[in-house]
Amino acid sequence: MFGIPDWAIGVSVLIVAFFGGVGALLRLMPPEMRQPGKKRLAEQDRALVEELQQRLGELDELRSRLSEVEERQDFNERLMTRGAEPERLGPPPAR
Repeated sequence: MFGIPDWAIGVSVLIVAFFGGVGALLRLMPPEMRQPGKKRLAEQDRALVEELQQRLGELDELRSRLSEVEERQDFNERLMTRGAEPERLGPPPAR
């Protein structure tokens, strides 16, 4: 037929039948079986997001503590630069 050998037609029919059967099986399978790693990856992603949010919370806490320490350091530096001698009151007024 059209100069195509009979064996080539048979092989092409087998190939079409094989891939058609595989396609039909994939369509009939539940989604969890088609992509078994996808659910596991979603759970891992959720766990990573929760860990990241926890670490960001810790980072915010450390930032606030650091700003408090910087304020205290600035206050102490101002006190130290005022001078070694504290201000003294003058003698009491005479009565």
